[in-house]
Formats: sequence, C-alpha cells, structure tokens
Amino acid sequence: MSTTTTDSPLVTKICSIEDPGQRYAHAYGRLCGIMLLMEQVCRSHANTGTKIDPDVFTNSIKDYRELDEAMSIALDRRLKA
Repeated sequence: MSTTTTDSPLVTKICSIEDPGQRYAHAYGRLCGIMLLMEQVCRSHANTGTKIDPDVFTNSIKDYRELDEAMSIALDRRLKA
C-alpha cells in the first residue's frame, strides 16, 4: 500500500527555485521575517508591558519548523536528482 503526500505551498515554492543561491536567499528572507516578528513582540512587551500573545510564539515556531522541513526536502530532492 503506497501513500501519497501533498507538498505544502512552501515546499512547492522552495523546491521550484532551481538556483541554490536564490533558494537559500528566499529561505533566509523568510527566516528574517520570523525573527523580526519575534523581536518586535518582545520589544513591545519590554517597552510598554503589553501582554505577549502565546500564539505568536507558537506560530513562529511552526513557521520555522515548516521552513526547516521545506529546505530539508528541497536538499534531499536535489541530491537524489
């Protein structure tokens, strides 16, 4: 019995970028966006005492893991090609 998995939109996007430099630049840009959001949330909390929404951290960690997985899949596919 075989199972078919559907790639996430991020995996499809990352895998579609042929040039390794462009692929890593795209991934790095996404990583910077995740880190910038985390910095802004923490800075806002430090400066104004606003409560930090735990979903922001949960979603950022989820986004990072998805990015990590997409890059791993793209590398795996390039090595097998």
